[in-house]
Amino acid sequence: MAQDFAKKHSTVSAPATELPRWSWLIVGFLFGLFAAFLIYLWKFVPADTASNIATPTADVIKNNQKPELNTPDFDFYEIFPRTEVPVVEEYTPSGKKVIVEDNYSYVLQTGSFQSLDDADRRRAELILLGLQVSIKKVEQDGTVWHRVMVGPVDSKLELDRTRNRLAEANIESISMRLRQ
Repeated sequence: MAQDFAKKHSTVSAPATELPRWSWLIVGFLFGLFAAFLIYLWKFVPADTASNIATPTADVIKNNQKPELNTPDFDFYEIFPRTEVPVVEEYTPSGKKVIVEDNYSYVLQTGSFQSLDDADRRRAELILLGLQVSIKKVEQDGTVWHRVMVGPVDSKLELDRTRNRLAEANIESISMRLRQ
């Protein structure tokens, strides 16, 4: 008897493949993370307040008024006229450069002490920074104060540099303008 070996007939069907148990654990974990993320967005993330425009209420609509919109306040209209830009050089109509000079010098007060020893300690700190320092004795309301002064400084640029140097050393200062 001849058999056809090319076609094998099997009556047993292939078993259905099941997912392993650990894969169900991963799927459940990812689903839980996604649900927690959605709850976080729903409960804890604040609404965007920048896009909220005042909506008209019933009384505004009845009176036929326009709703007020939140407009930004610009302070530079007041700040710019108060600021002063020093003019260091100017040009004459013929094209020559002329340097403009200030008639002021500046002094920085870095402290006011009742004890001369405290004032002298501050003076020593400032001398170590390479600054020109003096102590001025002042009597006010019957009390003697010793003011530690840095300067005089001739230009605002030098004043700013000195002030920055003091700020790096954590020393506060007050600038005073003196007439020359």
